[in-house]
Amino acid sequence: MTKRFTAFTIPELMVVMLLSGIVIGAMYLLLEFSFTNYFRYFTSTGQLNSISRMDYLLTKDINTSSVLQKTENGFSFTEHNKKIEYNIVDSLLIRTDEITDTMVVNQIQYELLWNNVPLVSPGEVGEHLMLTIIYKGEELAMHYQKHIDAKGYLLMEENYGNTNK
Repeated sequence: MTKRFTAFTIPELMVVMLLSGIVIGAMYLLLEFSFTNYFRYFTSTGQLNSISRMDYLLTKDINTSSVLQKTENGFSFTEHNKKIEYNIVDSLLIRTDEITDTMVVNQIQYELLWNNVPLVSPGEVGEHLMLTIIYKGEELAMHYQKHIDAKGYLLMEENYGNTNK
């Protein structure tokens, strides 16, 4: 008597391989879609974090400093013993303090004002900073107002002469 083995037939194996291929293909597409969206999210989040960090630093610097001053390539904030410079070179905003922070955007425009009059010469002292950033085709307008107190006026008069203010 011959012993008969039980096994899958070739058509059954082909059906299983076909279904397995469909499932593996669907999982691959899902994984590829997930990674693409993750990297897109990660990149845009990093860029938004850069803009948020710059906004935070500008707000902190304008509120803690005594003097906002126009420089040759940007503007600076001065406290009694500390000077923080922001230089604008092409599409870079470079903040120099103890460490250097750099933000890359498409385009940067800025204007410093005193009593709503634009400052044109380096060394002039301002009270209002208008910064416009073109980022990914969108314009972001940021306005920072310097509220000058008596300490600020004394520091300006001491360092920059009579301000007539």
